Amino acid sequence: MLFWLRQAGVLLVFGLMVFAFSGVRQTPEKLLSMYQDFWARGDTLRREWRTERSGESSLPEVRTMLALLRDNQVAWFRYSDGIARHADVSVALRLAEGAYPIRVGLDAHHLLLLAGEALDPRCRVVANRQEVVLAFCP
Repeated sequence: MLFWLRQAGVLLVFGLMVFAFSGVRQTPEKLLSMYQDFWARGDTLRREWRTERSGESSLPEVRTMLALLRDNQVAWFRYSDGIARHADVSVALRLAEGAYPIRVGLDAHHLLLLAGEALDPRCRVVANRQEVVLAFCP
């Protein structure tokens, strides 16, 4: 039942799009072809949504950071001011999204920072990769 409701919803949205944006009358064959193309693209999106880490290819700035967190089995982390104030303001947001289920928190012991940033003397470097450092701060 749910499948047919979804199909009907997709058909309705597709139909509205075709008639709203098309000034030219479409033949039934052309409409069927457009619908099949529309449905196939939806299948691709649904596969992407279900696949773990599928969107990371669009996050080149944070891939290294995510790899450091996962390789060191970090459960909770915070990031430095340098990352928060990165030229691309969405880096911190992308980092938090991509790291899930790893949590971001101000009181976390693991700290991600950019290679040139100052590190508190009480902290020790756990790992570093390219321009990113993972430190443990008790």
